[in-house]
Amino acid sequence: MRFSTRTVVVLVAGVAGAACSAILELEPPPTPDVEMDAGTGSEAGGFDAGVTPPVCVALDAGDGGSSYAPLDADAGGSWAFFDTTTIATRVGQFAGGAFDGRYVYFAPSSNGVVARVDTGVSFTESASWSIFDVSTLPSDAGGPRSFSGAVFDGRYVYFVPHSPLAATGNLVARFDSTSTADFTSAASWSTFDMSSLSADGGPSTKGFAGAASDGHYVYFVPYMDDGGSDGRVVRFDSTAVDAGTKDGSGPADAAAPSPFAIPSLWSSFDIATTDDAATGFMGAVFDGTSVFFVPYRNGGPVNGGLSSVLARLRPDAGFSASASWTSLDMTTINGEAVGFAGAAFDGRYVYLAPHVRGVALRFDTQNSKNDSPSAWLAYDIGRVALEAGANLSFYGAAFDGRFIYYVPSATGFGTVVRYDTLATFNADCAWSTVDLTEVNANANDYLGAVFDGEFLYLVPHANGVVARFDSKRPASMPALPAFHGSFY
Repeated sequence: MRFSTRTVVVLVAGVAGAACSAILELEPPPTPDVEMDAGTGSEAGGFDAGVTPPVCVALDAGDGGSSYAPLDADAGGSWAFFDTTTIATRVGQFAGGAFDGRYVYFAPSSNGVVARVDTGVSFTESASWSIFDVSTLPSDAGGPRSFSGAVFDGRYVYFVPHSPLAATGNLVARFDSTSTADFTSAASWSTFDMSSLSADGGPSTKGFAGAASDGHYVYFVPYMDDGGSDGRVVRFDSTAVDAGTKDGSGPADAAAPSPFAIPSLWSSFDIATTDDAATGFMGAVFDGTSVFFVPYRNGGPVNGGLSSVLARLRPDAGFSASASWTSLDMTTINGEAVGFAGAAFDGRYVYLAPHVRGVALRFDTQNSKNDSPSAWLAYDIGRVALEAGANLSFYGAAFDGRFIYYVPSATGFGTVVRYDTLATFNADCAWSTVDLTEVNANANDYLGAVFDGEFLYLVPHANGVVARFDSKRPASMPALPAFHGSFY
């Protein structure tokens, strides 16, 4: 792997760069030389004359001992690829994933076959990979097959049920990473049928897209049920100890029910009861105090049914209390702010990944009001990526300790876009791109990403080719609340 040690000229580094460095536990970048030219004006980054020029930071500046790789896909060896379809038949279509401290899991989007890679051995060797068909797990409706995202709570990996029209669209699958049984043994797995839940008085819940953990609860993100877009969040108490033990440290009594299957540990809340347009979400992110639900499609009468309504939960007041929930029509911030998919958090800011119109949004969590225009910034990714591919569709975002990555998600579109959190958000110089299809023709159309402390894994939607980027050395996970390396 080659890391850049080039010295480049940077523009004025000031409060913005230092503040972000402090939040990420990095050293602030050194005071650079100043170079001003016409590129700092309104034609290159949206900065008008008389306005403080943007902060741009060298790749090798101020990283607190960490070295980050350039994004380019040259012969330096930062990118590697593995075709999961070579493992076995019925493998290769995924949607989201998770990291448990050693293994990266890829959630199957349609066929029930979970793939797992051991990050401690060779990525490109078939022997490093294993699979398990969760559709073989017993259930009244047949085993689960279709998932959209996964999340790790410190012990268990949860696979999020997606298809609202399938009989198994209610079934959550859970893998116990501490099980003495093998990954490929049904004894390591369990399922829960959400159709048993009706805590909000409505029909059974199904059709989710992503999940988030706050360290106590796992929140399943509502997407749509068999009647259309849905706003019913389902929450599971993941801290309950195993039944049959005093502290959860030992195996459960075989005769006692698993906590996963106890309905009282599950609850739901319909966000649409607070805002009837707050439905149809795609992914969520936790910032330490709040859970943000990312708007995708609510089927409303404007914007072709795309949603612009961000929902935010502050759980301290109670999950089922309307006062705990707020919403924001983001078109009041930017007229193009509709149709997002996935988000990431860097210690201060929440980043929403644009799925439809290419406009990325950033929210400053130090501002307690999500409807405050001063808390938001927007950037049109087309300014740096249109020449690489006209279909600017992203699905998921990821953070590696310094950079935010936006995951390309359209057929034929393999342009990864990266933002440097040490630089000004809406400055062109803060953004870089790489078109992976120039290296591997099948490296396109991804759904989500996973970070393991060193490598970023892009989750393939249809082509089966996992792309892995060697982003930083030495390996270290960002010090974020309830951070487990999974993004969606």
